[in-house]
Amino acid sequence: MKPTGPGIVALIVWTIWCAAAIGVLIASFAAQPEKVDSGASSLCLMNRLVRPHEPCALCGMTRAFCALSHGDWDLALGYNAGSPYVYGLFWALAFSAPLCARAWKHLARDSRRQSEAAPARMGNCCQGR
Repeated sequence: MKPTGPGIVALIVWTIWCAAAIGVLIASFAAQPEKVDSGASSLCLMNRLVRPHEPCALCGMTRAFCALSHGDWDLALGYNAGSPYVYGLFWALAFSAPLCARAWKHLARDSRRQSEAAPARMGNCCQGR
């Protein structure tokens, strides 16, 4: 019996968010803020696809993440004043990844238990006939 329902959907979404947060944090440590600032490695999809050269609430967030990962808080606040909050959220998601893994482990265990118990329940319901 495979697990289904809103619980599994929420767990899949949580897993995707955790993986994305970890990937973004790794990229922010790998990229140098100066290279992102010079435009050598522009990652802004809003700027490329949706609204070229128009500022949005996330403007400067990539550069700010890189600056925060390299310990330059003043530079990060100059790029985007909300960056420490979003950066903290990404770290919270990254640190919740072990909880997510544990939830998957429990889900798999519960699924195995249900599939092992299913034949026994069917046998019991037919014994009285």
